[in-house]
Amino acid sequence: DWEGPERVKRFKEQIEVIDRLLRQSVSNYDGQFYRLKEAKMNPAPVQKPRPPLTIAAMGDTMLKIAAQYADTWNSYGSTDWRAPVDIIFENTKTRVELIDKYCEDIGRNPESLSHSMLFYSKNSLKIFKNEENFSKIVRQYQGIGIDEFIFYLPFYESEKRSVLNKVAEDIIPSLR
Repeated sequence: DWEGPERVKRFKEQIEVIDRLLRQSVSNYDGQFYRLKEAKMNPAPVQKPRPPLTIAAMGDTMLKIAAQYADTWNSYGSTDWRAPVDIIFENTKTRVELIDKYCEDIGRNPESLSHSMLFYSKNSLKIFKNEENFSKIVRQYQGIGIDEFIFYLPFYESEKRSVLNKVAEDIIPSLR
């Protein structure tokens, strides 16, 4: 059980290790927590320079790590699963602006980082109220730079199934 700051430091080293292992045929690493000596990833990845990395990040330091190493940054809007939809949106908008700034700070084009959003809270799943609402909310998030969407589907709410089917068949293709 590590305290928050140590968990973040360990995570950063883990990402550095994973990045090296996936990019190099033989990797060496001498960090504060982890060490590699002539380590090999076997089997080696087919994708070059490596398979894409997605990093979910909410806090400032984690956003900086994602800006440096991720191919996709994922947000879930709020650590409070009961947060109202408008708070989730504003939190996400602020984090998009921050991570784009952190990309620029290290000389990375922010457009090279995909931005994804996980809709998981009961409030954020109000997106499935109807097809028009779904389309409106997705376009709102696209407007702040979110280009990938992940939904925990509300299968426990059977009345939403018709909305889900309509969204899958008609709405999603029109939003691409």
